[in-house]
Amino acid sequence: MSMQGGAAGGAARTEVPPPPAPNGMPPDAGAADGKPPPAADVAPADSAAPPAPAAPQIVVDPTKDLWQNIALNTKENNLPQSEANLFVVGCSGAGKTSVIQRVCSAIGAGGNTSGKGKTKVKPTTALDYQYTTRSDRHVSQTVHFWELAQGMELSQLCEVVITPENVHLMHIAIVVDFSDPSSMWDTLAYWLKRVDRRANEILQKMRAKGSNTPDKLHARAQRALGEGHPDLKRVRLSGLPTVIVCNKVDAFPGPMEQMKTLTRCLRFIAHLYGAYLVFSSDADSAKLRLLLNHLLFLTPFDARQVELDVERGTILIMPENDTFVDIGDPPLCDGPSGGPVTQSTGDSELDRWKVPLDAMFPPKAGGGRAQSDAMLKRLYDMGEGGFGEPTIDTIRRQKDEELEQYRKSAARRDKGDK
Repeated sequence: MSMQGGAAGGAARTEVPPPPAPNGMPPDAGAADGKPPPAADVAPADSAAPPAPAAPQIVVDPTKDLWQNIALNTKENNLPQSEANLFVVGCSGAGKTSVIQRVCSAIGAGGNTSGKGKTKVKPTTALDYQYTTRSDRHVSQTVHFWELAQGMELSQLCEVVITPENVHLMHIAIVVDFSDPSSMWDTLAYWLKRVDRRANEILQKMRAKGSNTPDKLHARAQRALGEGHPDLKRVRLSGLPTVIVCNKVDAFPGPMEQMKTLTRCLRFIAHLYGAYLVFSSDADSAKLRLLLNHLLFLTPFDARQVELDVERGTILIMPENDTFVDIGDPPLCDGPSGGPVTQSTGDSELDRWKVPLDAMFPPKAGGGRAQSDAMLKRLYDMGEGGFGEPTIDTIRRQKDEELEQYRKSAARRDKGDK
């Protein structure tokens, strides 16, 4: 066996030694002392030698260096493509498209996803879709972005985007407009309930078919909050990672005291649903990009970026960072002054914070569509433990809470008597 090699002075010939025998001995071993090789290593003359295994196909990419080509041909590097979905909903004109652009610009995506400077964004008309990919350690990662326009008008399309096939890969971003604080609470309450209902519909059907995906999603949500978190039993976990994006923070129309109160309200509703909370603006979107890249692309998260005090920096709160005790009670208020009476959401916990918020930022005239929306009424139907009327549902929930408190006090008395 030989190899031919070309040289400037003529052809060079290099002899390559033959391969060792199967038992690891040199081919002439045993012949030097006149003895034949062991019988076990000699194949019968009439037996056919087994076919040699096919040589593995090696792919060489000339655009990559040696180590990259080695990794390319390593079996354990051939991982399935990683995917995620982000469903972006919220107020009309709140900046949903800009949020997607900021995520894409952070990974160097091209096209119309550039986030440099102020670019004119074409308004989304209905349901928009785009995707972006990134390569990390030779693993292709794809994120599908779904953006729903027109606020709550097209909310039924939620059922088109969130499906049994992709529910385990779905993330939700609810974008609210900080320059219009009077619309924020109703938007958040509506979409949090809307997404929660859709997730429950899917997961219940999956459980009925014996799927363990619902349990896995719930366990993932519990890990995000923390297995030993003091509010674990009170928090409403849908199983879908949800991010509340407060956009246009630099355009807030009120003083710092009002912003602090509004921030506490947002912390409460975010914590109640186990959601992430982040503030963003055109001038400062670094924490938004950090959080979404961490959730969608599993990039490392810098815990030093967490901030709960709006006076000290841009808000970024993970589910495990907050507690109801730290948030405190809502400010006392009788109701909005000079504005319409606060409409109940049918949820006593949310209404406790909605009343002072409506007093500080009175709802605009004609902005009560959320309460007349057919989907919102379905959220309180008999199947959900309600009566289809938010006011009656509120009273029912209060009575249920009073009954639960009575049961707990009675149980404590019984233990004391024993």
